[in-house]
Amino acid sequence: MDMIQTTAQSMFDVFDDEIGVDGYYEMFRAKLFPNSSPNSIDVAAFRLEGKIFRKGSSFSRVRRVSVEQAEKFVAGQITLDDFYPPKPHKMSIPQGRFNEGNHRVLYVAQHPLLAMKECELQTGEYFLLSYIELSIDMCFFYAVPGVDAFTDMVYQLLMSKDKKFYPVINRVSNEMLRFEGFHGIAYDSVKMPKGYIDEKWGAIAEPMNIAVSGEFIRKTKLDVAWLSYCGEGFVPFQHAMFKSLSNKKKNKITHISYWDDKARFIAEVTKEQRRQNLNIGKISRLLDRGSYQDFGHPPVKMLFK
Repeated sequence: MDMIQTTAQSMFDVFDDEIGVDGYYEMFRAKLFPNSSPNSIDVAAFRLEGKIFRKGSSFSRVRRVSVEQAEKFVAGQITLDDFYPPKPHKMSIPQGRFNEGNHRVLYVAQHPLLAMKECELQTGEYFLLSYIELSIDMCFFYAVPGVDAFTDMVYQLLMSKDKKFYPVINRVSNEMLRFEGFHGIAYDSVKMPKGYIDEKWGAIAEPMNIAVSGEFIRKTKLDVAWLSYCGEGFVPFQHAMFKSLSNKKKNKITHISYWDDKARFIAEVTKEQRRQNLNIGKISRLLDRGSYQDFGHPPVKMLFK
């Protein structure tokens, strides 16, 4: 196949309908098993890094909402489900980067600005900015470029900005990148380069996204969330704040709006934002000490022809 000789850098810039989903998938099989034949038993190895995040780690999730929804949320008419991806029996779920149609995946980001950019928010829109906390230690596969040819191909595919590659990404990740004991995939953002510096938000050293597999969404919980208005330069103006009532009543939501008590609202928002910043440092120190569940077993997977 001459097309396999195409450089990984350009291969996934624009989807080629003549190659199609099956053709792109076969490129990965050919790269992984270059000497395969119809009757051969093939063995291959490639390198992926495991990104470990400690129990209690928080990530940002953004959901765009309408003016009508914003009015209801400010009034306290909101449920826990409003902070999470929809359930397929209640709403049709479109195919995403790491989910097939009508399959739930929790997409979160390591920084709220990144979550806003990933959601492609526009100035003047309302949105829910939620901090979702891990209830257990979790490990996510991460493709590191520059270690071998197959991993380089995977990395370039995951970094494609062309949404027509989503079916290819799903097929490759489902059949080649999902292993028992791991909770999803970590991947670099296509919306923000590494080392990005924003004039309002400051430096964002590692703009990484996380896709938590559907079966592990229940191993997360809402920490705190804000209904916000998107100002110029992705500056959020908070209108209401929401928290789970307690661990025993985590399905119950408490809320306070800016108009309920302006002074108290500003104080509560400031306290929560400070707590989030302190939590980031705490989690980093625990990881540096090796204080997390061991995910050291080498993953093994069987593929069928």
